[in-house]
Amino acid sequence: MRGIAVVLFAVAVPGLLLAQREMVVRAVPQTAGLYARAGFPVNSRGLQLRDVKSILSEENSQRVLMVEGHIANIRTGTTAVPDLRVSVRAEGGREVYHWITPAPKNKLAQGETLLFRARLVAAPEDGRDIKIQFAGKEDVPAAPGKKPAPAK
Repeated sequence: MRGIAVVLFAVAVPGLLLAQREMVVRAVPQTAGLYARAGFPVNSRGLQLRDVKSILSEENSQRVLMVEGHIANIRTGTTAVPDLRVSVRAEGGREVYHWITPAPKNKLAQGETLLFRARLVAAPEDGRDIKIQFAGKEDVPAAPGKKPAPAK
């Protein structure tokens, strides 16, 4: 009887950890990398960036970078939309500049998709590609009069 309980426990716990991986990652964010390496990526925000494209042009003798795409809510229910972090990267993926741009809307309803646009005047000359992601706590500036959180 005890052997059956051990086997059931050994099967049930990993199954539960896999089925409830979004909840596990919300509780212990460091586990997101483990799930991804095992082939089970976790989208804890419930949002996807889609159809992202960048356009480089010249205006008044300055390089202007325009980035646009869509933010989609893939959760059931309303989901908060954080600011976006846009990175300009040089050869080899080295970040040469980044900026935070607000999302056009604070919340998306279930299944809703939203167009976003971000613009950078005087884009870096050595920029070769862009990376766009949702801004994290470390990207939000400290409130006036408060010290920023220490870097980890």
